[in-house]
Amino acid sequence: MNISGIGYNTIHGRNYCLVKSGMENYLLILFKSPCILKINGAEISADCDTVIIYDINSDIDLHSDEDIFIYDWVCFGIGGENDFFSALDIPL
Repeated sequence: MNISGIGYNTIHGRNYCLVKSGMENYLLILFKSPCILKINGAEISADCDTVIIYDINSDIDLHSDEDIFIYDWVCFGIGGENDFFSALDIPL
């Protein structure tokens, strides 16, 4: 596994929004504040302690209406990605 970036207790203010088309690596996010994710056109509420892994080339669309939005994140790449996630029983 190659970690290309990491953030701990990343903090943003009210009405934070992240929209990004495609990622070069996987992105794991642990939400420490509630937020709204848009996945395949549907809005999904994510509570505190929710974890999501965005696949390579996934679009990211999330926002928070909280006064403070806090999360941890890791950007990473792996050789043989499907084998790694299959062994952990994580669907892609």
